[in-house]
Amino acid sequence: EPGTLLLFGSGVLSIAGVLRRRLTA
Repeated sequence: EPGTLLLFGSGVLSIAGVLRRRLTA
């Protein structure tokens, strides 16, 4: 389903953002 895929995509982006901040901090 497009909704599930969108939710999964947003979750991956948010996790990637947190990891990037932790690595650069």
